[in-house]
Amino acid sequence: SISMIVTLIGMVSILLGFICVMAAFWLFHNREDKRGPIILGVLAIVFLTIIPATCAIFFAATTTG
Repeated sequence: SISMIVTLIGMVSILLGFICVMAAFWLFHNREDKRGPIILGVLAIVFLTIIPATCAIFFAATTTG
């Protein structure tokens, strides 16, 4: 059903966001170039906030009952 798909999208997105945070932390401490951590940080924000919130709002706005 659509609610299961929205839930899975949210879960996978949060997992990817967490992985981006961990990778950004590792790159920040182990590499001289700081572009990688910044890019991963921006991706983490997208994965942890924008995608799950958009899915939840879309699901709530289009579901009756």
